[in-house]
Amino acid sequence: KETDEFLYGHTFLEFIERFKPRSMRTVIVEGNEFGRKYGIISKDDKSTGVAFTNIGDLYINFGLLGIVVGMFVLGVIYKILFNFLINTNMFLTLIFPSLWFVIMHGVESHISIVFYYIVMLFVIMTIIHVVLVDYKYSNK
Repeated sequence: KETDEFLYGHTFLEFIERFKPRSMRTVIVEGNEFGRKYGIISKDDKSTGVAFTNIGDLYINFGLLGIVVGMFVLGVIYKILFNFLINTNMFLTLIFPSLWFVIMHGVESHISIVFYYIVMLFVIMTIIHVVLVDYKYSNK
């Protein structure tokens, strides 16, 4: 089913909302909102989950132009991230395998969720690194 009602970045706001406690979130994207809007499931169905991919996320926000421009921008972002991780210290190089899993799994998710998990992975791995390095040097 075609629709001319684009969301113009509404789903990207979920990135910011995920850092808030669940009770304080204002933008909540339901798991089956996409399926109901595009006629994949009935309008009354509130229990069947229908998710969309990165390409679907770009399409429902900006249409075909969003797919073309958005996939190019995502490719540039991932390339910059790859070069940064590979050409820095050993700690960041070790994050890359975990990050690669997040990105590949995230192809089937909202773009905002992928970037949220990338940020969270950096935070968690940095905390682990700092704790281990401090522990190593505090025992000498």
